[in-house]
Amino acid sequence: MPPLAKTLLPILFTTLIASCTAAPTLPELLVDIPPSVVPRDKEIPCSYSNGSDGLVSITKGKEHRILKVRYLSHGTRGCVYDVIEGLPELSPPAVVKTPRPDLYDDYLSPSEVDALHDLGQLILDGFDASGREWAVMKKAQGVLLWDHPEYQKKFPNGYNHMPDSLSDEQRLSAIQDCEHFMNFWYNLLINVFQEALLNHGWEYNDLNWENFRFTVSEPIKAEVIDWGDAVKVHEEDRKLRWALMVRSQ
Repeated sequence: MPPLAKTLLPILFTTLIASCTAAPTLPELLVDIPPSVVPRDKEIPCSYSNGSDGLVSITKGKEHRILKVRYLSHGTRGCVYDVIEGLPELSPPAVVKTPRPDLYDDYLSPSEVDALHDLGQLILDGFDASGREWAVMKKAQGVLLWDHPEYQKKFPNGYNHMPDSLSDEQRLSAIQDCEHFMNFWYNLLINVFQEALLNHGWEYNDLNWENFRFTVSEPIKAEVIDWGDAVKVHEEDRKLRWALMVRSQ
């Protein structure tokens, strides 16, 4: 097992179990859509409800876009919406992210916007008429690990399911087989972390299975979202930082 995989193994196992069992809650709040920007006859409030549509106006300098969006998810600090209309020239699907209005913070993490730009994922960013920041980015094409066909094939009864009838030897063999299977996914993630740090200078710091996606089509690739806690590393320090990460524990 690669050293870094050993380091991430207990952390990712813990977050995997927590993510599988945690039930998301949806606060009943509305995202402001300024009536002065969006025509009133087309104004549809964006709410924290699955499938709820709305319009948002984003301006940066001389560039101005009105996007039709649909609520997708929210995290501890931000809300994410699918872009339904407004980017006709965009080939891959896009999502737009803004701070949660209930936190009374109009700005996204500067690290997230800068990291998305450096990683080639940022399409545009700007502010709506109320001063709230929005960032439009490429949408990850993969699925969560536990929704991936290969994972479901390996664990048809869930990750934590192990028959009580197994002997100690069979149980140990099953655990080792599980670790071998999971190493494949860890190494996909490690490749993303390495690319981000060594080539772009961004160290990812939010190890949460909810932030990782894996493509279904071959070859399987890992995608990492939510760069809000990422740290910019000076070019002369990147190789050393990566070496320390690989050698730790």
